[in-house]
Amino acid sequence: MRKRQVVAMILSGGQGERLSILSQERAKPAVPFGGRYRIIDFHRSSGAAVTIGVTEVPWQDVGRFGTVVMDEHGRVKAFEEKSEESRSNMASMGIYVFDKEALRERLIEDAHRKTSHDFGADILPAMVEKDAVFGYPFRGYWRDVGTVEAYWQANMDLLLDLPELNLYDPDALIQTKTYNYPPAKIGPRAHISRSIICEGCIVDGYVDHSILSPGVRVEEGAVIRDSIVFNDTVVQRGATIDRCIVDKKVVVGHGSQLGWGDDYTPNRQDPSHLNTGITLVGKSAQLPPGLRVGRNCMIGPGVDAGVLGDQFLVSGASVVDPHAHRMPF
Repeated sequence: MRKRQVVAMILSGGQGERLSILSQERAKPAVPFGGRYRIIDFHRSSGAAVTIGVTEVPWQDVGRFGTVVMDEHGRVKAFEEKSEESRSNMASMGIYVFDKEALRERLIEDAHRKTSHDFGADILPAMVEKDAVFGYPFRGYWRDVGTVEAYWQANMDLLLDLPELNLYDPDALIQTKTYNYPPAKIGPRAHISRSIICEGCIVDGYVDHSILSPGVRVEEGAVIRDSIVFNDTVVQRGATIDRCIVDKKVVVGHGSQLGWGDDYTPNRQDPSHLNTGITLVGKSAQLPPGLRVGRNCMIGPGVDAGVLGDQFLVSGASVVDPHAHRMPF
């Protein structure tokens, strides 16, 4: 048997809070993407020794990324971690190929220093200073999905007639976890347009420009629009979901309305990440019949009718603790 020469490490930390409650109970790379996949399923890498996969990003977005300054040969001269004053708009993709001994040495050095022991803030800059670090410019598909808006938009991009990331390309199959679900079933009164419907879904309602992960149930008269719904969620009859991300095993009670109205007040608890009208519902939340929820709202994992009651949750409000009383805004 040939000895393996490459070891993969998945760094699942980082600014997971930018995905709000979607990464509260799972590592960021495990967040569902495109219905049946996960974010981690889309990593690719190429290079040698100590190489950073980099891609060009708009200058106005450089503060969201670690960026590299390279010379004409591609050697990295500086690594700047999420700085608004960055000298480069070549962003690290979070994909690295290391020489094992060089990485081991820098990790041991950092362990004995008084640093934050952060990969981007401490380890990589030390390697740039002491080792041969090169950037590998990547020209293919890559998106940062580290914020709620970016994650939602990257999913919606999959619904284009010919998306840049083509999940149906037979020459670029994506390996992921398999699900033991039966085929999707579409009822006689269902209406579906420009959507991805995964295995195990049963749709008797209206689904437009949305992505349904495996096992989602959409009852008759329910409407799902511009939304992402994770595995095994039930949307009961007459309920409406508009511009929302709904996590796994949620029950949306009959006649409920999520993403209701034209008030786009930013979320009061997390205004920097929930401000574009997207409402989030956490894993296993149980929403009572007739509940109205505005825009930029956040309903945490496990929240149920005993916390929510049957009142209107105004835009920008949050209910995140399943054991607490409903917040007053």
